[in-house]
Amino acid sequence: MALAFTPVKEKPYPLFETKWTLQQLQQGDTMVAVTAKNAFIIFDAARQSAHGNGGCNVFGSTFTIEENRIHLAAPFSTRMYCTDTQGIEDSFLQQLPVVDRYEITGDTLRMYTGDTLLLAFVAE
Repeated sequence: MALAFTPVKEKPYPLFETKWTLQQLQQGDTMVAVTAKNAFIIFDAARQSAHGNGGCNVFGSTFTIEENRIHLAAPFSTRMYCTDTQGIEDSFLQQLPVVDRYEITGDTLRMYTGDTLLLAFVAE
């Protein structure tokens, strides 16, 4: 008798208190890989806030959430200029307030506006 193989479903990481490292983001009409490995976001449920690093500067924001719908306020950040990562950081921080929903699959967080993927992260 052959045994049936049942794939193990990977439990998704929680949105809150997880360090989500930016892997890809939308630039123009293209998703691009992020080379700034220090770009990340962490969501704090108790404070309804998010903070992280855009690749050069630290940032913060507030958010509202209902099921998988999310709205982030325009982020505030420090204002250093970093030649190597400034384009990535600018795109990242400009896209946060445009996000209107998210989904988590395993260790991957994807953030969308409508059906358009804007940001992709991996949990650390």
